[in-house]
This record gives sequence, C-alpha cells and structure tokens, in this order.
Amino acid sequence: VGFMNANYDRYGLAKISQPVIDTLELARNLYPEYKRHGLGPLTKRFQVSLEHHHMANYDAEATGRLLFIFLKEAREKHGITNLLQLNTDLVAEDSYKKARIKHATIYVQNQLGLKNMFKLVSLSNVKYFEGVPRI
Repeated sequence: VGFMNANYDRYGLAKISQPVIDTLELARNLYPEYKRHGLGPLTKRFQVSLEHHHMANYDAEATGRLLFIFLKEAREKHGITNLLQLNTDLVAEDSYKKARIKHATIYVQNQLGLKNMFKLVSLSNVKYFEGVPRI
C-alpha cells in the first residue's frame, strides 16, 4: 500500500485511508503451527475453491473466502471484535523473531534523520537481534 500511496501523492490523488488486512500475515499469526501459509496450501487446508491459480480475479476471490474464515476464527478463538485488535491482541510480542528478513536501503535527508537511523540500528542490534539485526 505504501508504494501506491507514494504514487497517489505524486499525482495529487487522495491516499488510501481504509484499513488494510494482510491475509498472509494474518494466517501466520492465527496458524503458526502450519509450515506453509501461501494461497495454495491454505485453500487446500480450508477446502476453498481455487481455480486458475495466479489469475488475479480467482486469487482475489479465494483470498476473500479465506479472510472470512480467518476473521471468524479470530473472533471465536481469540475474542477479536475489531481490526485494531488484530494488530494488538493477535500478534505476539516477539513476532519479530519469526518475521521474514528483507533487505532495505535507507537514505536520510538531514542530521536528525541520521541520528534517528543510528537509533534504529542500535535497537536492531540490541533489542531486536534474533540471529541477525532486525528493525
């Protein structure tokens, strides 16, 4: 969504303000015991029809059906009744330890940005270190 908002901003359009749910991360938090959380394995596990995998409209329909299943489970098993609780009540405090590692190049614009970046680097090496530094 970030890259979309950046382009909307570039062309003077309104940014996306609706809540966004990442079904992949939601599945990882609801079912940490599963080895695979991709669309194919999840549709098989929950018996959701997935015809023509990797075609946008079919993938979107299957993802929507899985979302309804995930939200029902979040409500029934975890007492989640609103979207804010998905981020606060469902996500474990140490979930960063299991997060997938991604490379990033970060540029700063001024001395304050440089100082803040060094703070983040320090935190990643001290507080959030789990095999590798994490931000």
